[in-house]
Amino acid sequence: MGLMCNQSWVSMRSEKKPGKGRPMKIYSLAALVDEIISYYEDKIYKESQATISAIKKLKVMSKQMALTPSK
Repeated sequence: MGLMCNQSWVSMRSEKKPGKGRPMKIYSLAALVDEIISYYEDKIYKESQATISAIKKLKVMSKQMALTPSK
């Protein structure tokens, strides 16, 4: 919920309950669901691209080590 509030995707308001007790926090979406989904799609895509890049570097390094004669 914290991330959603930080991204301004959720609006929050407090409403006093009748009688004693703490006020209730009422949350509602302030952004479109498509906007939230696209944020997570981009985030996951960037993370997967970084992982794929690291794997490619490891493949290149392993090929170079295989070509180097061992003692």
